Amino acid sequence: MTYSEKSIQLALDAEIAVFILGDADVTNIELLPLKPRSLPDSEVQALNHCWTGRQLRALGIIGTVKGAPCVVLKEPMDSGRFSALSAAFVAYVDNLISIGLEQEHEAAEIQDLGRLWSLEDLRPEKFN
Repeated sequence: MTYSEKSIQLALDAEIAVFILGDADVTNIELLPLKPRSLPDSEVQALNHCWTGRQLRALGIIGTVKGAPCVVLKEPMDSGRFSALSAAFVAYVDNLISIGLEQEHEAAEIQDLGRLWSLEDLRPEKFN
């Protein structure tokens, strides 16, 4: 299987997936979300202006399939550079989970407030 075939397959199978851009030393990394939400072309174009001079190139795709991390790289990488990629992906997933939990918490709060608002007012008439 070629790199292209493997990367497409990972992107299709993954629950969470990112396209990795990085410099030669993998000290400057940019992760572009593919799943569960990908960036619209307009956002990628806007980010492209920020990348000028950073000398980023495509490194591969990293994601999770059935909860297990999977990586498809364009070229072999030493352990130091691979560790940097892994750390960046873990931070990305942590942020993704935090955002999801915040949204879930906010929805629960709104639901609780709706239930409180719908309760019958049992105060005596003079307080209504």
